[in-house]
Amino acid sequence: MNTTIKQSGFSIVEGAIAIVVVIVLGFIGWTVYNTYTSKPAKVTSQTTNPSNNNQLSKESTNATNATTQPTYLDIKEFGIKIPLDSSITDATYVLDPNLNSNPTEAQTVNITTKSLASVSNNKCHIQEITRTQDQNILGIPLVPNGSTIFKIGNYYYIFGGQQFVCSTDKSVQQLLFRQTAIFTKDFQAAQPDN
Repeated sequence: MNTTIKQSGFSIVEGAIAIVVVIVLGFIGWTVYNTYTSKPAKVTSQTTNPSNNNQLSKESTNATNATTQPTYLDIKEFGIKIPLDSSITDATYVLDPNLNSNPTEAQTVNITTKSLASVSNNKCHIQEITRTQDQNILGIPLVPNGSTIFKIGNYYYIFGGQQFVCSTDKSVQQLLFRQTAIFTKDFQAAQPDN
């Protein structure tokens, strides 16, 4: 008598495929999570293509009339965006954890660029900006002057600059000085982020 026994369950090949699928999905999830959590700032770039009612020449018109809008440094915590000069489009910001314990009071961010961070081993930032609604800091009234104190909406923005010598390298110091001047000029065109 010849009897066959039916077996049920996974074969080794099916089990291996299931494990590989789980590993790949885990890796993709981990990569997306790390990318999302490691970005210190959101830099947006917008391109506007004008529309043309003539359907036959629409493709060529869009290609020749496309205008590029500036790249912005969008500081969400401050509710502002700053149009950036083409030489500092790699600007980023980080909230200063030591100075932001109470968000209803003054908040501070440090602005840097990836190019400056790479040559200074992340020791230099081009600007420290503090935002406050209080017009008097330590009994001194804040008066916007267009270089170190700005007012946008109901907030005052105070530029603190570098608090210490971050590098003795002359080329790093020159880059820091140049980028600080460019960013200060760019900040004059800052606008509320709607």
